[in-house]
This record gives sequence, C-alpha cells and structure tokens, in this order.
Amino acid sequence: MRILIDLDDETIKALSHLALDANMDRKNYIQSALVTHARGGFKNKKPSTKRKSKD
Repeated sequence: MRILIDLDDETIKALSHLALDANMDRKNYIQSALVTHARGGFKNKKPSTKRKSKD
C-alpha cells in the first residue's frame, strides 16, 4: 500500500540523518518507525539511532 505524506524540508533532512545513523535508507527507516509506533513500541523508549557496525 502507498500513502503520501507531506513533510517540510527540515523534517526530511532530520529523517535522512536518523536513517543514516540507523544504517537504513530513509523509506525503510520511516516505515520501521511507523510500524513500531503503531504496535506501541515507542511508549517507553525512543527509537534507536545507533549506527550498526559493518563487520
């Protein structure tokens, strides 16, 4: 399913940086964050922004 969401340029830049820090592309990062939020995963914690090692 495709859903279009209008976001301002600053939000896009912030999401791009968060996605890079999570070692993901922006689309998959946003998708993962939305799914986690919808399942109640952000109630007690913030999304991880730690960079995964490339070992």
